[in-house]
Amino acid sequence: QTVLFGIRAKFPGVSQLATEDLAESLQAADDGAAGGSGKTLLLDSRAPEEFAVSHLPNAINVDYKDPAAALQIVRETSPRRVVCYCSVGYRSSSLAQQLSAELTDSSDAAASQSPPPSVANLEGSIFKWANESRPMVDGSGRPTEFAHPYSSMWGRLLRSELWKWD
Repeated sequence: QTVLFGIRAKFPGVSQLATEDLAESLQAADDGAAGGSGKTLLLDSRAPEEFAVSHLPNAINVDYKDPAAALQIVRETSPRRVVCYCSVGYRSSSLAQQLSAELTDSSDAAASQSPPPSVANLEGSIFKWANESRPMVDGSGRPTEFAHPYSSMWGRLLRSELWKWD
């Protein structure tokens, strides 16, 4: 809880989406399709080696330090909602903040025929998702229950039996 409070305090303008709400929304047949062709585009802002261990089905791996590349993906896929996640929510909140600012910029909004998508951070990110035994896939698309712990310190927020480094 302390970590989630700290993330909310650091990124007060970022909308936080509960894992329960995302899971319910992704069960809709037309939501969360690969590449954002559904209503929700999932952006995993972790390092490629973390993404290879596990990620949410149909998520796209992006570098949170390169919001321009993530913004390009959003523009190409035209989702209604963008949900960013990482291990616990810091990197993804940073990305969500930058994307939200870019998407609501008047010049970007004026160039588009449709309203910009909403942007949110998945509160608790993949650690909370994994701890709740929600569906994940590995780099080959096979179901997995494991998650990369990021570090020994941050991994304490993930059940130890779910740890997998590579």
